[in-house]
Amino acid sequence: MNTDQKLDALNDKLDSLIFSVAELQKLKCLDSKLDQAELKINDQQKEIDGLKEDNKILHQKLIDLELHSRRNNLRLLGVEDRPHETWDETKAKVMDIFYLAGCNFDARTLERAHRLGSFNHKQRYPRPIIVRFSHYMDREHAWGAMSKDSRTPLFVREDMPFDMEQARRRMLPVYHEARKTAANQARLKLDKLYIKGKEFSSNSLEKLPAPLQPKNIFTPSQKDQTAFFTSESPLSNFYPAQFTIGNTTYNCTEQYIQIQKALMFGDKNTAEEILKAPSGAKQKQISYSIKSFDRAVWQARASDAITPGIKAKFEQNNECKNFLLATGTTEIMEASPSDKFWGVGRGLRDPHLWDKAKRQGENEMGKVLMKVCEYLVNKSK
Repeated sequence: MNTDQKLDALNDKLDSLIFSVAELQKLKCLDSKLDQAELKINDQQKEIDGLKEDNKILHQKLIDLELHSRRNNLRLLGVEDRPHETWDETKAKVMDIFYLAGCNFDARTLERAHRLGSFNHKQRYPRPIIVRFSHYMDREHAWGAMSKDSRTPLFVREDMPFDMEQARRRMLPVYHEARKTAANQARLKLDKLYIKGKEFSSNSLEKLPAPLQPKNIFTPSQKDQTAFFTSESPLSNFYPAQFTIGNTTYNCTEQYIQIQKALMFGDKNTAEEILKAPSGAKQKQISYSIKSFDRAVWQARASDAITPGIKAKFEQNNECKNFLLATGTTEIMEASPSDKFWGVGRGLRDPHLWDKAKRQGENEMGKVLMKVCEYLVNKSK
């Protein structure tokens, strides 16, 4: 190799080194930009977290303000209802009820009394009545008198914001269960539950001892039987448990079931509505509008139609799978007091629930769950 060739080779190496240095500088610049971007993302995340916390605080303040605005209210349940009832008629009924309970109120004691919602001939129970008192002490007097009056079939409740009402509704069964073993150490105050001095909210009930957790309260067992009901039980179709079949993701098995029902009768529009619905309760409500629905046809094919969705739920959600497997070889039954196809026609509080001879339903859902449980056991071998 002559001198010129050596110089050319050195120049090539030099060019390569210069290029490499330039590339390294670019990489360093990119690293710096990535670091800056990461810092910016972290700062934005902190800002988002701060906004979430501020929103949470503001939401609680709004609930507190709403609670205070309802301070002079009571809610009456079970008062005979009729269509086109006026506010004056409702108020007159309330005045009579309080009079029979021993409260000699005059018309000025009550600011107003009105029904919640519109009258519906299909409603199972009378619409609640919201009673607003002029003074808090009158409200307390009425509540005390109504609570002590054992002659009335009516129920009186505090009037609370929706969020608080929902939280209390979830905690009430836990409160009643806790009182069985710790009667003097369990109390429910607004949207907080206190057991043996410890505070629980509706979002922290999983920290309770196992017997007091809602999922176990609503899935009781006796000897060779396991019952379940409501969305609190992982065995329920209303229990939130996401799973995917094909290209479709479902938020609970109730959604899958109602979509299969709609598709069976060729109602794609209702199936799409159900897919958009956020909860099992809403999905079931939409299903009542399925066109050309034939109950006999559906019930003849239903168990086979829903089984793939039930399987997918338990295969793709370990919590649900372990809960189902824990039932072992017990007979599983849906304790629905009104559904005699999917359930046994007996509720969780029905003393005849555990007596097989006194059941009134076919328990198709229980049968499907037992088959899926057997399938999962065999699959794991």
